Amino acid sequence: MLLLTCTGVSFAHGSNDGQKGMGLIMLILIGTVPTADALNHAISASQTGDFVASSQATVAVLHSHVPPNAVTGEPKSELTDYVRTREIKASTILAFEEVVNDLSNELRIYKQLKSVPDSQTPNIRNNMYLASEALRLMKKAGNPQFTAAEWATLWRSRWVWRPCSGGSGSW
Repeated sequence: MLLLTCTGVSFAHGSNDGQKGMGLIMLILIGTVPTADALNHAISASQTGDFVASSQATVAVLHSHVPPNAVTGEPKSELTDYVRTREIKASTILAFEEVVNDLSNELRIYKQLKSVPDSQTPNIRNNMYLASEALRLMKKAGNPQFTAAEWATLWRSRWVWRPCSGGSGSW
């Protein structure tokens, strides 16, 4: 319906390319921006269980790399700082562990993504994205030093998180 309306407006306005361009920009924004806060509600309860299990495996790997002196304030803020600055601090891995553990616990409570209340959807979606991006940056930097088996566990989790949050990847 939106595509037909925008096409109709484009023809009605004739040769005014500026308005056609703005119509196309609006079509793109209206069509894609809402997915930023979307969770894939087609994920079944068993797939949500896979998400929880994968996240718990990630928590175990991360926990083994948390420095003994690590203390974290607000985990999400600290992980966001890491993504922004790409500087690992003593508390970064602990913050990462806490964000993934919180995601796992929330989805364990709701059992399915379609049961997540609308008020929690942006929070869960953003945490999935944040964890996925932090992991990508850690792999790219090679810091911290994870074994090949640990990377396999961590990378598998990343690909489990992305489909849940509407990202690319498949099950």
